[in-house]
Amino acid sequence: MATASSPSTPIITVPDADDESIAILERIEGKIDLSGLELRIHMGVPDSDDEWIERTAGADGMLLGWHVPDAALASTDRLKVISYLGTGASDHVNLGLAADRGMEVLTVSGYGDDAVAEHAAALMMAAVRSVPQLDRAVRAGEWPSASSWQIRGRRLGVVGLGGIGRRMVEIGRGLGMDVVAWNRSAESGATEIDGIPLLPMSELFATSDAVSLHVPLNEHTRGLVGEQLLRSMKPDAVLVNTARGAVVDEEALLRVLDDGAIRAAALDVFGSEPLAGDSRLRDHERAIVTPHVAFNTTDASERLFIIALQNLVDFFSAKD
Repeated sequence: MATASSPSTPIITVPDADDESIAILERIEGKIDLSGLELRIHMGVPDSDDEWIERTAGADGMLLGWHVPDAALASTDRLKVISYLGTGASDHVNLGLAADRGMEVLTVSGYGDDAVAEHAAALMMAAVRSVPQLDRAVRAGEWPSASSWQIRGRRLGVVGLGGIGRRMVEIGRGLGMDVVAWNRSAESGATEIDGIPLLPMSELFATSDAVSLHVPLNEHTRGLVGEQLLRSMKPDAVLVNTARGAVVDEEALLRVLDDGAIRAAALDVFGSEPLAGDSRLRDHERAIVTPHVAFNTTDASERLFIIALQNLVDFFSAKD
């Protein structure tokens, strides 16, 4: 994707592009007016701080998909803004250093609400019906029988009522489930929000047939789901996590799965990613694992790039 430039045109570096991001940029050309920016696209994640510094030099803005090292931020006096392709910029940008250097860090929220909620629903149904285990068995020449429970009429507990959680509520209701939810106001005695019944966390875990996590990772939610909550779940219940891995105590979860205390855990996120080669979650018979791809649909990816680029357009337009 080429954009016209002039001596006053802001230069935007894309320091870590890959084939997928190039394809997305080509698909959205014409859907957003980038005539006021000059994009300088570099392929591949830089191998060293020096390469990051080289790709950052001379740029007024950055469209970032990966982790930018402090050395790159400290090396430039020209960079004014970083538009991060996602929500959790604090995991990839030293926000304190960026602020000290006079840089604004912009993020994108809401772009993948439908995608993540749909993936959570897919994981839930796969766990309930033992889809991965049965697939493996048939491919191995077996023809097993497997008992499961039906979705309609069962209780879905949704933890977190941001955009993704609210979409999960809609999906659960569309499947005929009795949907309840938790947010922080539930611990203060609130019993509903926008027609969604609220329960305290302990009651939600104890009474739900499936629990789906949709909270951000912060000081209040790190380790939110520990062994006590997990062991309070019904023996045939499933846990779904498409939020952040550190929301769940992974070692406690493994102990619960080892004991067969719940039916299954279906996980798209982990405490350490990529999932370690020796992680027992990889081959645990009660675990379903996907590689942090819940957000990754064509529609969501295009929306992500459009919003992130529009953030840059708006930032420099406001400076004019």
